[in-house]
Amino acid sequence: MASLLLIRHALTSWNLEKRLTGTANPPICGDGENQILDIAKKIACYTPDYIFTSDKIRTKQTAQKIADLNTWRCKIKASTHLNEQNFGLIEGLKLSEIESKHGLPTLKSWRRSFTGRPPGGESLEEVQKRMVRFFKKSVIPKLKKEQNIVIVGHGNALRSLSAYLLNLDETEVQNFEIKNGEPILFKFDSKLTCNEWIKDYAEPRLQNASH
Repeated sequence: MASLLLIRHALTSWNLEKRLTGTANPPICGDGENQILDIAKKIACYTPDYIFTSDKIRTKQTAQKIADLNTWRCKIKASTHLNEQNFGLIEGLKLSEIESKHGLPTLKSWRRSFTGRPPGGESLEEVQKRMVRFFKKSVIPKLKKEQNIVIVGHGNALRSLSAYLLNLDETEVQNFEIKNGEPILFKFDSKLTCNEWIKDYAEPRLQNASH
């Protein structure tokens, strides 16, 4: 049975400061380094055939360090199709600053809704289109060969792909959350239908300890 493991990158200083990161490129911070150790332990027995990341340093660092810790020898390939949602003119601002200037409903629309588009940026719907194109072109052929795939990506980008795989409606998409460092496992049957998914995935021997 083929599987897809999605992992949101480990923490950056911008995450801790609650800034909208988007297409910016901060590295993993000290707390993120510690978080990677926990992620690697959770999925130590997983055996990927391919690892994909965005072209941002925070996903590349997360993927490479997990691979090193778990002695994974598969290739790691970066793609701009997996980049985070572009937040345009509000990128780099703190959430509190955006809420103060534009109001909470507008902030939620720009940051969480499916169709809301921040000024100069892209909507989650647009992000989903490029994520699904990548999934169909680069991931599905490998799943057909019963290969296991890891994608280390970003919160909203992975949220959009999860919404596609789980057929979430717009309300469900808005409430779907992926924490930094959180692994989500999707299992597929022979028809490439997602027949099981596990949020905050950990290897069976660790599940009781991590929940």
